[in-house]
Amino acid sequence: MKIKQLVILLALFGPVASAFGDLNVLVIGSTHSYSEGEKSAAAQKAFNGAAVAGCLRKILAGDPKIGRTANVVFEDVYRTKMLPTAIGGGGKLMDMEYRCHSLAQYYFWPERRVERLASLRGAGKTKWNYVVILGDPYIIANMPGVYAEGVNLIANVVRKGRAKPILLMGWPEAGSTSTTAHFGEVTYRVGKGVRVPVAPAGCAWGALTRKGKSADHPSAEGAYLAAACVYSELFARSAPAGKTSQKALAQHALKTVKANKTKTQSAGRFEFKSPFAMKYVTAKSITYNHTGSSSERGIQGSLEAAIKRCKVSCRKVQGVDKAGAKRKIDFNFGRANTIFEANKKYKVAPDKFGRSYGFPMQEHSKTAAVTMLYGIDKRYMGGRRYEDGTDLGIAYDMIRQGEVASDIRAVPIRLMWAKLHDLNSKSSPLRDKWHMSRNLNEAIGTYMYTLLSGQCPVPAKPSAKTPDAVLRWSAQKIGYQTAVRMAHLQPTLTPARR
Repeated sequence: MKIKQLVILLALFGPVASAFGDLNVLVIGSTHSYSEGEKSAAAQKAFNGAAVAGCLRKILAGDPKIGRTANVVFEDVYRTKMLPTAIGGGGKLMDMEYRCHSLAQYYFWPERRVERLASLRGAGKTKWNYVVILGDPYIIANMPGVYAEGVNLIANVVRKGRAKPILLMGWPEAGSTSTTAHFGEVTYRVGKGVRVPVAPAGCAWGALTRKGKSADHPSAEGAYLAAACVYSELFARSAPAGKTSQKALAQHALKTVKANKTKTQSAGRFEFKSPFAMKYVTAKSITYNHTGSSSERGIQGSLEAAIKRCKVSCRKVQGVDKAGAKRKIDFNFGRANTIFEANKKYKVAPDKFGRSYGFPMQEHSKTAAVTMLYGIDKRYMGGRRYEDGTDLGIAYDMIRQGEVASDIRAVPIRLMWAKLHDLNSKSSPLRDKWHMSRNLNEAIGTYMYTLLSGQCPVPAKPSAKTPDAVLRWSAQKIGYQTAVRMAHLQPTLTPARR
């Protein structure tokens, strides 16, 4: 009988029954947008996660139903690090300031990483109950696959502890070229892919009529609405509020949360064109071209092997077939940094190539093992002059130069290297003083063909049980999984609409 009474009490007072300890909420977001400093219409302000955390803290403090002390902490994704970086085959050292904006770079950022990941999984000083994840608006608007990668990495760590991850859907600032609908589709696709619930603050804000452009993003009203959406997603009730205006917002937040529980958010393939979009080429014979440098030749063997594993033939051509007739080549690939030889760069020539891939050049062995782990997002020479030699730096160039519409795509070699490094911390990104390792080339080749075809070039199992064979197979798997998530925002491909 006592057991039955306890069950009834737990059912009636679920939110209060956990009163053995504080209620701890971590809000993760960035105080600096990737596009910070850009003056074009495509630029986005950072979404003020600290303001949302502050509003959520006040809401929880005023809620008698919580029954315990509520702690809400904001964790800033943005951070910087100045590092000497060995550039080029000669290994010339240059001071580079690396900047972290994305959730993916935040996850891999080497400095204090062990402590940071331990905190996320609840093994630090604070045992989190919930971790609210908020992405950078510019990345969501223009490189949504990068956001998807970061959410996946962080959510998987959080779930290793007792905390529950939740995505907070933001919205673009007033006057932006992006839309709230796009933010919604991206956030919900990502949430579905990682099985994480979404607090639809953007949907709630988009349904309200607001005039003018606030100096803050979000405004004080928007920050409260976002916090109220988080609250309603967590507790399935309206957030407590003292002011009449806040009560209306809290009720609107609850209504929006409930409505989006049963709404179909997206269907079919993700069609948004970004520097990481797929092409879905189904041809059984592929032609390609590159400029012939040693780095490209290193990728070539792994690329051809990936294509052949899909039972597709391939050959490198220069634009003229055996009969001498000009033909369009399926794709071209090459280095992309502006400080490297222009003649070896990827080609922007839609009349000659079906698509082109650009990759940021690796660093020299003097610093590569360290600097490449910092080099996913953005870097500046001496902390002042922007230098595009990072994964997102290349994608950023392609967006600003209007190349995405010409089927120009980016290869995130540092992101894939970071994943390889997590599998085997003793491995190196290079096989000698300058050239990329064979396993990194395996990941790159598999990534490129997956992004071209949508096929899976990874065998069902390694060719042998040796450590080298297993790591090579793992590298191929990383290339495939990275391409799929960067392009489709989810771990598997969805069939096209019929």
